Amino acid sequence: MTNSQINKWFNDISSFIIGYYDETGSNFTINNEIKEELQNLIEIWDNDNRILYRGFPSRSVNTNFWKYIFTVGEKGAYFRNKANIDVSKKSTNYFSNQTDSSQKNYEDLLSELQSEIIPKYKHKEMLGTKELNLYNEFEKYRKNNELDYTLMYYLILTWLHNIGKATGLKNDSPFISTTTSLDVALEFQDKESDSKYVLVILLVENKISDYFDTNNLNKILKQLGINWHENINKEIMFKDSIFPHSILGIIEKKKNETKLILNPNLIKFLKESKCCYKTKASTLLKKGIPIDDKNFNEGLESLGYKKMTEQLPSKTERTIFDEDGKKYDVSPVNPLNSVPKP
Repeated sequence: MTNSQINKWFNDISSFIIGYYDETGSNFTINNEIKEELQNLIEIWDNDNRILYRGFPSRSVNTNFWKYIFTVGEKGAYFRNKANIDVSKKSTNYFSNQTDSSQKNYEDLLSELQSEIIPKYKHKEMLGTKELNLYNEFEKYRKNNELDYTLMYYLILTWLHNIGKATGLKNDSPFISTTTSLDVALEFQDKESDSKYVLVILLVENKISDYFDTNNLNKILKQLGINWHENINKEIMFKDSIFPHSILGIIEKKKNETKLILNPNLIKFLKESKCCYKTKASTLLKKGIPIDDKNFNEGLESLGYKKMTEQLPSKTERTIFDEDGKKYDVSPVNPLNSVPKP
């Protein structure tokens, strides 16, 4: 199994407990009633490589965290509306200028990457040569693969996200890093904290899981003549949001105890559904967890988000709502996974 560690925990009855917190996070209720069924479900998804993890700092667990996390989910840094750390004295962010064409946004960001970001990057030697003209290489790749400008723009954004803080644009990223490795997720913590927290995510098959595999980024960059870092963290990037429909629960790991805090909506589904566990596994994989979102707007603000995103089943695009009331559609990044040729 790819992620066997979490299943090993199920068999450790002395230090691994399953249940849920109340809204205040002060009272934990153990729920062994669904433990066996849940382990069977996770094993099915695990064998299918559909379980992902995301470590997050304990400082995120504020007084309202447990009340809203399974209603709101987690969103990219862009949605918190943090101030840009501008590299070239102009506004460069996820959506760039919505009044400009996708071609202009792509060309502007590519130009900034070439002239401002890469020259300051400490690992710029990985580009292979100081004379590499990114514009020429990206354009040749775009034409050879018949890609539209929006996908090319997303390709640059995924690379910038992978480069990290060195770009000065991390706070504008729409992407959220996850990993297929629980061990890796447990390392992405505040080093001083006694508690470690990890989202346990189901990679749902429908449109709410808009993601890009970093292995494919490496393949594309290699085809561009760039020998990039190995994907040692086994990263999968979600775009915009990890919707609550995908969050099975949260691991809380302390020195002598590990809790799997379940999404209450998942508990409700498992109790109410009369199907066998294999049918439940298939249904959840296709549709995600049914969510009670009546407190969504309140939770969005409480968890520090200024913007929101909506994915309707009838639409390929996703709608972004700004805090000033503006809204616009954005395309999925998932098609990029089909770009790299063997």
